[in-house]
Amino acid sequence: MKKLLALFTISLAISACTTDSYEVGDNDLSYMHVDFADVYTDNEAKVVSAMTDEGDSLVFSEPAKYDWAAKKDSVYRTLLYYNKVKGRVEPSSLSPVPVLNIMMRSTMKEPMAAHPVKLESVWRSTNGRYLNLGIALKMGNVDAEDLKQSVGMVCDTIIARQDGVRELHLQLFHNQNNMPEYYSAPIYVCISLSRLSAILRKGDEIYLKVNTYDGMQEKRFVY
Repeated sequence: MKKLLALFTISLAISACTTDSYEVGDNDLSYMHVDFADVYTDNEAKVVSAMTDEGDSLVFSEPAKYDWAAKKDSVYRTLLYYNKVKGRVEPSSLSPVPVLNIMMRSTMKEPMAAHPVKLESVWRSTNGRYLNLGIALKMGNVDAEDLKQSVGMVCDTIIARQDGVRELHLQLFHNQNNMPEYYSAPIYVCISLSRLSAILRKGDEIYLKVNTYDGMQEKRFVY
């Protein structure tokens, strides 16, 4: 496994789960949809298409530029709100979903914080490519620009059982960074299961620990 630190900072204006208001049409020509999806940029770094977790291939009616999707010919994980109008896909809101790389605990020079979060949901995507987490972080003091929280993913151990099954034990780490805890702000993060193919096989197990305000919770998934 590559020694990649799974950290991203969260600014005070969280955008990973904000959406624009919309009206849902009441005929067969206009419907609002929301999906987790991989979106693709072209050779001008414009988002041109998407593949949803349900396996639907979408082509945007007009290529669009986003500051967070700056690389050409690349793939980004997103939460996508869109309309289908007469066979065309028109994005209403497109927000990035951080894909957390995984770092082995044994390679870390300093311990990472494990401050509590609110665990809303954990699920495996329909296409089997991602493990998704919906969490809420406590926020406050919006005038302090230097107060940014961070979230990471660390592998504690990899256990090879006598029955041939491997267990990958992960833990979500969170640094509150002294930010006041006045209100909750929901976000989504995920890990790419395809990146684990070098160490896991079908039938192996993933154990994910998350420190919550109600104590440590552990979820189990079959790879």
